[in-house]
Amino acid sequence: MHSEIKELEVLFSSLKSKGVAGFSDHLSAIFRECKKIFISKGAFVNVRPFEIERAGIKLGRVLKKEPAKFKNIYKYYYDDCGKVRLIEIYDGDLVDREFYFYHSDCIFIYFFDAAGDIRNIRKCILQGVFFISEFNYGKYGFSISDYIYSENKLIDCIKVFEKEHNEEKGSTFNVKFKYNNQELESIINVFPNGYEEQRYP
Repeated sequence: MHSEIKELEVLFSSLKSKGVAGFSDHLSAIFRECKKIFISKGAFVNVRPFEIERAGIKLGRVLKKEPAKFKNIYKYYYDDCGKVRLIEIYDGDLVDREFYFYHSDCIFIYFFDAAGDIRNIRKCILQGVFFISEFNYGKYGFSISDYIYSENKLIDCIKVFEKEHNEEKGSTFNVKFKYNNQELESIINVFPNGYEEQRYP
């Protein structure tokens, strides 16, 4: 197993028993330190490159104030450096939380569901402002993603390997990006058997 995935597996196991309560100090610090809060109906901010578009989700819209009903509401907490430290995702009274921890060459992302259980942990490897690799370990499996850039520094392709815990081998696919005058035009998942799945638009 890849050393980065093994690292995330150990972290995941340690948080299974603690749950989001193990992040209570971090949560208090975020609420205390992050004065800028951004609210949207639906997902609106990409911390990772094109994560909303890759998920096949329609971009949300900005809200000027908290709505009366918290259905599919996203709250983004920003620190003084303009970085997202926490995303809260509301579905009525249920709240999923995603914590972001920044280092010089990587970002750790911890996702807890509304029950307070850890769902998955990501480690994103950076080279300057560019995402190079991403390792994801979760409840059901893990994945490894490698970013390939074109000469003009746009993402050309993401090579993905994913494996469920109960699988022997796992599988691969490529995420292909197309642009028009450097504006994103389409995202297509291309599988080894030739099948293509359009994710965006």
